Amino acid sequence: VPSHDRSRLTIGGGDIAVRPENEIETVLLFQFLALKRPGLFNEGFAFEFLDYSPRGIDSVARFQISKGHPFEIGPVEFEYDLVSFFAHGHDIQQVKLIICFSRRAISFPYVRGLETYRLEKFGSFYRLVNDHSGACPCIVLEEFFDERAD
Repeated sequence: VPSHDRSRLTIGGGDIAVRPENEIETVLLFQFLALKRPGLFNEGFAFEFLDYSPRGIDSVARFQISKGHPFEIGPVEFEYDLVSFFAHGHDIQQVKLIICFSRRAISFPYVRGLETYRLEKFGSFYRLVNDHSGACPCIVLEEFFDERAD
């Protein structure tokens, strides 16, 4: 589909990019935002890809969630929609950060097997929480734009 036929994303009224339609485009949008608008997520947010592969866990990265958190190196999972994290069989204990474009295809609390997950606000991000497995920070890119794209 030509990009001129796709909906656009804006921040502060400024045109930023086309709305992603899949996981790879979500990765590219995140990388663009992290490089070109580092203060968008919050003060002190930093991210550096160390390795990337669309198989298994998507990335190993060095990142800092915010100024008050230490830098971490670990696995990062990208998804177009957060529900795919579960559909692909991932567990929050496998990753240190989840980055998705949308969370609209999933409702919380979300029950998968014997586990119940919640999505809690965590500064400008979220935390995906399970009482047995702990919690994992989650960035929902769509929520940083002026209007949620349809």
